[in-house]
This record gives sequence, structure tokens and C-alpha cells, in this order.
Amino acid sequence: MTVDLLGRDTDVRTRLSSIRERPSSVRADAVERVVLVVASSRGGSSYVHAVLSSSPSAASIGGEHTGLYRLHGVERGADGSDRIESDSVRDDQVEDVAAEIADLLRVGPGGTALHPEVYARAAAVRLVLQWPWVPFAADDVRDASFRVHAAAAGAGLSDSDLFVRLLAELEATYPDLRRDAYDGLRDAGPGPASDGPHPPPGPAIVEEPPFVVPLRRRRPSLAELRRSVVVLKASVDAYRLPLVRRLFPRAEIAVVHLTRNPAASVNGLIDGWLDRGFFSYDVSAETTLDIAGYSERAAFARAWWNFDVPPTWRSVADRPLAEVCANQWSQAHRWVLKEVDAVADRLLRVRFENLTGPGADQEWDRVFRFAGLARADRSRIPVVMATASPRAGRWRGREALIRPAIAQAPVHEIVQELGYTKEEGWV
Repeated sequence: MTVDLLGRDTDVRTRLSSIRERPSSVRADAVERVVLVVASSRGGSSYVHAVLSSSPSAASIGGEHTGLYRLHGVERGADGSDRIESDSVRDDQVEDVAAEIADLLRVGPGGTALHPEVYARAAAVRLVLQWPWVPFAADDVRDASFRVHAAAAGAGLSDSDLFVRLLAELEATYPDLRRDAYDGLRDAGPGPASDGPHPPPGPAIVEEPPFVVPLRRRRPSLAELRRSVVVLKASVDAYRLPLVRRLFPRAEIAVVHLTRNPAASVNGLIDGWLDRGFFSYDVSAETTLDIAGYSERAAFARAWWNFDVPPTWRSVADRPLAEVCANQWSQAHRWVLKEVDAVADRLLRVRFENLTGPGADQEWDRVFRFAGLARADRSRIPVVMATASPRAGRWRGREALIRPAIAQAPVHEIVQELGYTKEEGWV
């Protein structure tokens, strides 16, 4: 189904088409090489995607494409999960999602100087995806962009700082905007305090929070796109690998299957469920969540699911939060292991621990070579989608909750298959 617009007459897709740059020669069928990062949620894929996307030979959309699925009615399967049989998705939906991805592809480093009107269009697209119930007027975003650029001339602002100023210009007209809903902007101005439970940013979700700050990167030419490697990442693709093949049927698809030890991953998922972001679906029409450690926090926590929705989600909707998260970790990898060989032209399995610990430089060299990407400077990539400062062994603070959850047979099977039976490498 199409995105629920809360009874408003304006359709999100119509609004997007009115503000985008046109015409464009960039088409999905011109994409020749795709690198797809697949992992469980909180497995480090946002960081790996950010590093690979920063390569000078990469093209990316700057965030996940989950919202683009939703925009064209590719949401949850018949069982309410993120698992969707590829042949159940219509050809026109596949073409529309692929076209949306192509339209958002950008190249070049962040911070590229853009004309205020070009920046306004790029920012407005993101704003409409992030706040679908807010009736943005394109002229308001355009005028705000010109004011911000005029005031910031020569200031050398980062992408985040520029966007904060744009939001500040828009907040008086659109008070629903919340800077704390954005990744990396939680301390950048008004918004709820960090303590206590916070509800979803609004009644409808297209792009899942925390929202992505638009980067000042430029649209590639058709020739550039053909030379570039398109880097994609969406956590739901763990359940939809055959659908990715349909999005880019002419491209070589190289899959980076990123794994992370179950304890750290489950701990990260628990953090996310208790965070102000990472809401995915209101499931109150189907069931009432009774997840100990989460649902008692607030009324919204009996309705809103977080992160991906595995096919087994109903079986844990009344289980403790650690079990819900262990189920999410194991199910995502179970489906990748089941389907990746039939979809990937090339496959590289990488441990997140090896990308962050001793010998990380050599491991990153291996990933960049596999991806066919020029090496990027990792030191310039900020921490992304983090709920707390990275720290080795942080999961041990919840060890009594996590160990029983990952010891359950369906979860332990994946622990063994991914080779995480020895804890020495768990970080």
C-alpha cells in the first residue's frame, strides 16, 4: 500500500516530483556495479556503508533505501514481517524503487559547494521523506536555503552545521521538526532531553529515525554513474536479497556480508529499542506488544516495533527484550545465509571486529579491493547511528540478560554457523 498520509490530500510522491531536479539522465539500468552491505541491525553496517560511500569511486544515496521501498508500497509481507517474496512485488513497483534510488545517487566528498537552490531541492527531498505528515512548501525550503547560505558565506560549515541552520530557519513555520530526531544532531538545539522514553517523531514513518543529514554531494553524470560503484545498505535487505537482484538486473552485485558477535549485537539492539530512534512500525492493529524491559516504559512502547521485523516476530512479541533482540540478530543472518549464494555474483564475509581492532587497516584493504573501490580515509568518518560511545566489552553490563537469550537453540545455531563460539574475539 502507499504511505499513509493521515488523511491529507497531498501525496508524498507527488510532492517529491515537484521539487526534484529534472530532467535527469541518471537511470537505474545504467548502474553496472553494486556493492550491497548486508548485516543484522546494530551490526556495524551503517559505519561500513559510510566508509565505503566516502570512496571517490563510490555513488550512494547517503542512507538506507528502506524508505524508498515504503514509498512505493513495498513494506511488510503477509505475515507482517520484512520478509517479502520477490515475485509478489509488481514490476512497476520494482522499477519505481530503482528509479528512486538512482535519482538520489550522489558522488564526490561531503561538503561540496552547491548552489543554494540545488541544496534546497536535495534538502527538501529528505525533509519530505523524513516528515511525511508535514506540509512543506518548496518555496519555504528554498528561501531558507538562500538565507542560510548568505549568512554562512565563507564560514566553512560542515554538512551537519549547515543543515542545523536550515532546520532553525524552518522551525518557526514547521514546529513539528525535531533536531533530536537526526543522527548526530541530538545536542544541536531544541528537542527532548536524553533521559526517559521518547515517542516516535510522528505518526507516520517513511525514512526510519534517526534521520540522515543530507550531504552536499553532487549528482553524477551518466558516464560517471557507469564508472562508479553504487554502495547500498538497508537492514531489511537481509530478508529481501532476491528483490535487490530485480532492482539492478544488469549490474554485477557484490555482497559484503558483515557479521558481528551476538553479544555486542544484541546489546546494541537493546540500546536501540530503549533509544529515542529506530522505530519502524506501529503494530497495534495486529497485536499489543508485551515485551518486558520495553513495553512498560510508555503507551507507545506497546504499539511501536523497532528495527527490522523478522518472520518470527509474533512469537517473541511477549518475550523479554533480550530475546526479541537475539531473535532479530539470528533471523537476519539466517536469511542471508539461506539466500545470498543465489543472489550475489561475488561474496565477501567480514567480521566487524576485524574492521575495528588490531589489523583493521589490512582488513579494510581487503574490503576495498573486493568492492572495486578506491580507498577512503576512515579517520574522517564520524561515528554514525550510535546510541552510546563505542567501548570494548560494553555488552558485559547486560551479560545476565544476554547470555540466556543467545544460548537458545535457534540463536545458538547461527552463533555456531558464523563461527562465534569463542569469546576471545567478542568486543
